[in-house]
Amino acid sequence: MADKTYSHPEVRNLVPDLLRRDGGEELLNTIGVEVCGHYRRDLESRQEWDKMHAEWLRMYFQTDRPINPPWQESSSESLPILSEANTQFTARAYKAIFPTGNLLTGLPIGKVDAHARSRGKRIGTHMRWQLLHKMKSYKRNKKRMLKSVALHGSFFTKTYYDPVHKMNRVDNIRGVDIVVPYGTGPRDVEDLTRWTHRIPMTVERSMLLERVGYLTEKIEPYKGSGLQKDQDTAHDEAVGLSESAYEEGTGLVFEQFAYFDIDEDGYPEPYTITVDANTKKVLRVQIGWETDEAGNPVNKFGMPVAKNSPDYLAPVNCLTHYVYMENPDGFYGLGQGHLLAQLNASVNKLTRQFVDSSTLAVVGNHSGFVSDQIAGPTGGVLEMVLGKFKKVSATAEEMAKGIYQFNFPGPNQSIIEAIQLLLGRADRLGSATEAITGQTEKVMQPTTVMALIEQGLQVFSDVYDGILESWTQELNILYRLNYKHMDPVEYFGVLDIPGEEEQMHAGREDYTPDFQVRPVADPKSATSQQRLQRGQMEYGILMQNPLVMNSPMHIYNATRTFLETIEAEDIDARLPNPGSQVGRVDDPRMENQLALSASPMISMVFPDQDHAMHLEAHIEELNDTRLTGLGRHLLAGHIESHRRMGNGAVGNTGMVPAGGDTMGIGSTPAEIPTEGMGGEILDGGSEGTVGTENGPGLSTDLGGQGSIL
Repeated sequence: MADKTYSHPEVRNLVPDLLRRDGGEELLNTIGVEVCGHYRRDLESRQEWDKMHAEWLRMYFQTDRPINPPWQESSSESLPILSEANTQFTARAYKAIFPTGNLLTGLPIGKVDAHARSRGKRIGTHMRWQLLHKMKSYKRNKKRMLKSVALHGSFFTKTYYDPVHKMNRVDNIRGVDIVVPYGTGPRDVEDLTRWTHRIPMTVERSMLLERVGYLTEKIEPYKGSGLQKDQDTAHDEAVGLSESAYEEGTGLVFEQFAYFDIDEDGYPEPYTITVDANTKKVLRVQIGWETDEAGNPVNKFGMPVAKNSPDYLAPVNCLTHYVYMENPDGFYGLGQGHLLAQLNASVNKLTRQFVDSSTLAVVGNHSGFVSDQIAGPTGGVLEMVLGKFKKVSATAEEMAKGIYQFNFPGPNQSIIEAIQLLLGRADRLGSATEAITGQTEKVMQPTTVMALIEQGLQVFSDVYDGILESWTQELNILYRLNYKHMDPVEYFGVLDIPGEEEQMHAGREDYTPDFQVRPVADPKSATSQQRLQRGQMEYGILMQNPLVMNSPMHIYNATRTFLETIEAEDIDARLPNPGSQVGRVDDPRMENQLALSASPMISMVFPDQDHAMHLEAHIEELNDTRLTGLGRHLLAGHIESHRRMGNGAVGNTGMVPAGGDTMGIGSTPAEIPTEGMGGEILDGGSEGTVGTENGPGLSTDLGGQGSIL
C-alpha cells in the first residue's frame, strides 16, 4: 500500500493514519457502509427525476416513440423543438462566453494602486494561459456544459488539485452524477451537508491513483447494475451503443462530502470520503476545511481562526453548480426539458396523428373487405394490379354489394392549427423565434427586427447572467487552489503586442486571498449586432470625453477594444501602440523633425514644459512645405494641446497632472470609426507615448492584450 503525503494538508489522504490508530479499521468500515447507505437513500428520492431526464434526452435525439401506436409501423416522427432550442442557446452562449482571447480580469478587494493593477493583469494573463493552454479541453468542456445545462437545468464542475499530473484541474460533472439528499425549497451547493459524486472508474485508473498515493488500494470491478443510469441508456439507444460494451474491469466509486466525527470529540467535521461501491472499502479520507501549510485552520483570507469563531472548520467547496433557470422550490435547476418537453410531446403526438391520418387517406382507402359469397378467387388477401383487369364470374351488381372499401377522410385541419399554435409558444419559450434564428418570413424594418431580437433575448440574457455568476465562482475556486498548490514561480509564454513570443511568469504570491477574478464577458451583448452597437456607443462617448481625447494611450485602448468587438483580424499589425512609439521630448526642434519624418510622429505635452517656447517653434514649423498631411495634422493638434495647457484650460477641467506625473496631454478628439473608414487615420489621434507603468493602457511585461500561445 502506497503512503505518500502531499505538500498541503488539504490534499493528504488520512486513511494510513487512521489504520494505525486503535479501532481505526473498524471506524473506516463503519464509514464505508454509511457512505454507501447515504447514497442509496438519496438516489431513491429522485428515481422519477432520473426517468424524466432520460425521456428528455430521447426527445432531444428524436428517438422517443409513441406509447400506444395505432398499428405496427405507424408514424413515429418527432419534431426537433428541444434540439433546436438547445442548439440555438449553446451557439449564442458559447460565442458570448469566449468573445475574444481575453477571458477574465483580476480585481483587488482592497486598495487599488499601480501595483494592484499590474498584479491584476498578471493574474488575468496567467489564468487565461492556464485555462486555455495548460487545461487542453477547457473550452470544449464549456461547450459540453452549455448543451447539458440548457437541456437538464443543472450541471456541475469540480475544481481540484490533480495529484497525478501535479496541477489544478476543472472537470465536468453531469447533473445525474451528483446525488444530494431530498429537501424542499431552494438550496445552494455551498449549503449542502452531504453530496455524493458517482464516478465510474477503470481498475487501471485506480491502480495509478494507488501508486501515487491518492487512493490506498485499487478498486474491484463493479458487479451490480448501477453503472448505467437511465440517461446513459437513452444516450446509448440514440447513438447505437449497448451496456455490454462496458469494460469488464470498470468499477464504481462514491466520492461523498459529509460530516463525520472521525476524531471522536463529539462534533462532526466536514470530510470528503472516497469509497469503492462494490466492496464498501474506504480508499481515501480528506479534510473538508481550509488550513495553512502547517495544518492550522484558517478563514478564506488565510488568517488563523479560533475554535469559537464561526469560520472555524468552515467547509471548503470544490463544486460549482451551473443552472439554466433558478428553481425556487428545489436544488436542481430548471432546464429546457422542464419548459419544452411537454410541448414537444404534444406536437409530436399531433404530428403523428396528422401523418397517420394522411396514410389512411392515401393507403387505407385502397383496402377493405370482400364477401366470400362472390364467385371468383377464394380466401386470402386480394391484391390489385394497376392497369390490369381480372375476369371473375360474379356480376357487377354482386361485386358492388360484396366489396367494402374504406373511406378515410384524411387529416383534420384543426390538427394543423393546433400544431402551429404549440410551435409558436415553444419558439417563444425556447428563444428560437424567426427573428432570433435569422429566418424572418416577413419584410420588416431593421429597427423592428432589432427590437424583436432584443426582446426575444431577454430570457437568454437572464440565463446567461446566471451562468456567468457560476463561472465566476469556479474561477475563484481555481484562484484559491493556485495560492495553495502552484509552484512558487511558474513561467509561461505569450505573444506580446508586436506579435513576438515573450517569456512571462506568475508566482504563488500573486494569488494571495486579497483579490478576486471575474470573467470579462458581457451578458447584455447576446448578438454580434448588439455588441457592435454597444461598441460604437462606448467609442463615441470615450472619444468625446476630454479625459480621453487628450491621451493617445486611452485613444489606443478605446480603438483596440472597438476593433476586438467587431472581431477585426491582425489588430497589432494595423493599430500602432503609442506606448511603444515616442518617449518624452522637451526640445521643440526635435519634435518638429519627428513631424517631418517619413512616418510622422509627435510626442505628448507635459505640464512642466516651456509652452511659450514650444508654441513659437511649432507655429513657425507649420509653414514648412515639407510637412505631409499627417505631419501637419499631428503638429496642429500638438500646438492646440500646448495652448490649452499654457492657458490653464486643462486645469479648469481638472486634468492637470501632478508635478511628477509623466502622463501628459495629447491631441484633439477622434471620430467614431464607421463602416466606411477602413484604415483611415483617426482625426487627431496622436502617436505620443505614456512612458510610465503607472499610466493607463497595456504593460508589455504582462503580455498586454496580445493573443496567448
